[in-house]
Amino acid sequence: MNHQTENPPKFAIIDHNMLAGIGLADLLEMIMPSVSVRTFLNVDELKKVGPEQFVHFFVSAQVYIENANFFRAQKTKSIVLTNGDSMPQLTQIPTLNVCQTETKIIRDILSLRKQKHQNRQAKEAEGSVLSTREIEVLVLIVKGLINKEIAEELCISLTTVISHRKNLMDKLGIRTVSGLTVYALLNGYLQISDLQ
Repeated sequence: MNHQTENPPKFAIIDHNMLAGIGLADLLEMIMPSVSVRTFLNVDELKKVGPEQFVHFFVSAQVYIENANFFRAQKTKSIVLTNGDSMPQLTQIPTLNVCQTETKIIRDILSLRKQKHQNRQAKEAEGSVLSTREIEVLVLIVKGLINKEIAEELCISLTTVISHRKNLMDKLGIRTVSGLTVYALLNGYLQISDLQ
């Protein structure tokens, strides 16, 4: 760890795989020697030391899904670590593919850093991708209701449900219920416990 400044910016890596976390920490410290990096196996460990002190969270996709509400509240700080998957279900949350060469990972980290600084204000100004009604329809789809049941639940016509369903799938580019489920979980529209 490099202590060139009195209070260096702090990054947290949250990953159940400690070796992966250590490897990423080494890379981050190599390309940004002025930062301090800590690794955590889970969110509980992070909460014990105080998440507010960290500028960025590099979080594995699994940990992100398990703690979607926590990371949604920290979306300007969070970067999801993927294993080659692009995870199109995430909106406004940057991802980093850790299953590539070290050179490409470094390039992507530097690109993310530049992009985060350039787009911070634009991202904060953006609203939700989906309308409130589309989110309601999404949640009911994920909970396993069919179009007719959704129409009855929301007191709208079957045609309107079909229209909302088509619009949300077009906006998200997701065509399967399993894909919509992952999107809803990752973006905090429902919890794993809501799925029965």
